[in-house]
Amino acid sequence: MKHAIAFAVVALFAVACSKHKTPPKPTSVPADFSVEFSSGPVRASMGGAESLRLAPDKAGGWTLKKVLGPSGRNPDGPETIESSQKLTSAQVLPLYQQVVVQRFFDLDNSYSDPDVRDGGRSGMNVRANGKTKYVSVSNVKQKRYSAVANALHDLVKR
Repeated sequence: MKHAIAFAVVALFAVACSKHKTPPKPTSVPADFSVEFSSGPVRASMGGAESLRLAPDKAGGWTLKKVLGPSGRNPDGPETIESSQKLTSAQVLPLYQQVVVQRFFDLDNSYSDPDVRDGGRSGMNVRANGKTKYVSVSNVKQKRYSAVANALHDLVKR
């Protein structure tokens, strides 16, 4: 009887561990892969909003558009600053690999700390292989979400 219980515990542990196993890194980017990301303060009057949009283009590559909103600390500055850049599949691949490795499509829809009234918020919408997932984060750190967001920011020309 002891052996049967021990076996059952080991089997359940193995199943639980296999569910969270890191998937293999993909070697190509799906043609429908796109990411929309926005971030900024919870209170819009603080200024400093950022928007990034990565979308496939007709030439088989991707276009990354960045929009920075006005800064609440510099009311005399420009309303928005926009830029865009063309990217190849090879440049976009590390971002898509993070989406897969971090299991973005398995994340909860929302992460927040209700006890914090002011602070930062961000949201990200990812589409790949016909699936779409939106995740919002407010006043908390979510490691897997942050890994994908950082990989997206790594694509932006500095």
